[in-house]
Amino acid sequence: MKNTVISVLIMLTILVSVALAHATDSDTGETPEIQYNTISAPDLSAKTAVLASPVKIYEYLRNNAEFALYHGSRSGSINSFLGLRGNDVDLASTLIAMYRSRGYHARYSVGTVRVAADQVMNWLGVKNLDLAVSLMKDQGIQNVILSADRAYVDFEHVWVEAQIPYGNYRGAGQDAASVICNASTTCNWVALDPSFKLKQYNDQGINVYTGVQFDYTSYYNAIKNNDPKFRDKNPLEIYENQVLAYLQTNYPGKTLEDASYTGDIIVQDNLILPASLPYTVVGTPRHYNSIADHDAAVGVSNPDKKNWKKNISIKFTYHLASADVANIPGGSYSLVDASTKRLTVSYDSAIGGLVVKIDNNTVFTVVDIYNHPISIPAGTPFDMILTMDGVPGITQTGTDTQITTTNSNCVSGGHQRQHRCAVC
Repeated sequence: MKNTVISVLIMLTILVSVALAHATDSDTGETPEIQYNTISAPDLSAKTAVLASPVKIYEYLRNNAEFALYHGSRSGSINSFLGLRGNDVDLASTLIAMYRSRGYHARYSVGTVRVAADQVMNWLGVKNLDLAVSLMKDQGIQNVILSADRAYVDFEHVWVEAQIPYGNYRGAGQDAASVICNASTTCNWVALDPSFKLKQYNDQGINVYTGVQFDYTSYYNAIKNNDPKFRDKNPLEIYENQVLAYLQTNYPGKTLEDASYTGDIIVQDNLILPASLPYTVVGTPRHYNSIADHDAAVGVSNPDKKNWKKNISIKFTYHLASADVANIPGGSYSLVDASTKRLTVSYDSAIGGLVVKIDNNTVFTVVDIYNHPISIPAGTPFDMILTMDGVPGITQTGTDTQITTTNSNCVSGGHQRQHRCAVC
């Protein structure tokens, strides 16, 4: 018996040493998407310090943050924390940031997961399984497959692994907030998912989706037809009025809140971290310390996977006296940066041209093909074209959606916003 105990202790020591060997400094630092310092992310940093323990940090984010269905990283830790909303990648970034701010090793895990069909519908807030699968595919979720018997759905998903001291029983205990993994501490990589949560829905059996059809034709032709019912109103206002009229006729006394299929997150308050993920992982998951690590790997070992980083790019068309000068590049920028920082285009009188700034720091000077600043007279009109990464294609060679908007009637050196032009 004594020899058996000694053997077990030796094995535990080896396992801990191996785990610590794989926990490098790169899974404890900041990245553009994982920010937790007191300057850039004061609210996240302060809240994490109050929560302190690994259990309370996880349960706070898991129980309060709403899941949103989209692909990749668009919000990052700061914006996702402040809004308490994000997809699997952005909420993973937030939990990783909170853990790393306390000194814990934490990383992204990604792989194919298998979720029961009824749980998928509950998670996405829809009543129809085919609609749930269609929504996932339409939003660019990778490898979505509905089983032949319609019992479950497989899809690519992201969660977090954090190295947590098990001496406090899965992150619990009074001293859990102060124990950091080292060679003398029993630690394990614990899988945690802050994005997957089921809800208790307010379902009163009122199906407005079949009873109320939005009249797209009348809406699109409202101005041409001078239709006061649809003119000068946004689609949501029009649809809400239609639903209210339907309720008054068919469900007297019911309100929009009664008809909406909304739910409250079923809270987990177990005082210890969960022992397993709430679904089955199919195959071997992949681990990454950053968004950049993932994107660097997908094109090599996983050619059918899509980058997580999403960008917004800028181009200009100058309306000069001689002729238009179109498609002058203004750089490409992370949507995570754009979600929390001010992205502006300014006229620099010193060079007589445009510069792009992030939080008042120049990050791009608009140049010509010879890498010289393009000099244009003050008062020159120009258009600014913004293009944002949209839904990714199903495969690496598939066509990605690009969302483009043109801001016209901008003037170099001007001081007033004109129409929807974002720059003066």
